Amino acid sequence: MNRNDFIARRSLLRWLIGGYLTCKPESLRFSVTPFGKPALQWPHAGRLAFSVSHTHGMTLLAFAWDCRVGVDVERRIDGVDVAGIGRGIFSPIEEEVLDATRPDSAATLLSIWTRKEALLKALGMGLSGEPNAYTTEDDLLRGEGRWCASHNGTTISGWTCLDLALGPEVRGALAVSLEDASVAMRRCSLST
Repeated sequence: MNRNDFIARRSLLRWLIGGYLTCKPESLRFSVTPFGKPALQWPHAGRLAFSVSHTHGMTLLAFAWDCRVGVDVERRIDGVDVAGIGRGIFSPIEEEVLDATRPDSAATLLSIWTRKEALLKALGMGLSGEPNAYTTEDDLLRGEGRWCASHNGTTISGWTCLDLALGPEVRGALAVSLEDASVAMRRCSLST
């Protein structure tokens, strides 16, 4: 990870959270959860949820009130052999969807991966625990760009789950623990 990009991302995060909480960005104190997610330690802001994700040259930040939020972004890397990627992370249903798109499965892999990461970030666990117990799939009732999730076959209801249109080589996803949630998203391009 590029040190300057890390500093820029954290500075932007501080500045934005300071604005939402109407306090000085330099007064904010962060800790890291056991799963590696940054958490606001001071001031206590239990109502404000945030999530950060980055890939080469791009950072996404999501903010929402009175709920949980997770965002993920990944850039497609040409020439990567996707066979085996996600094994142990993806649920059997997700693996079936991925297998059905072989040999050109890179786009499907990125979609499943970003959805899974966004959901697990919102749940507060990341990829630790049992990520393959969660399934993400297209929400045919809500239409294109919408997806739903389940845990061990039981639907996780009341959530807003969206694919994010970020460009032809980039996939992103957002998961929020409220239906029709109001989320502020910030997209930042960093030169690397």
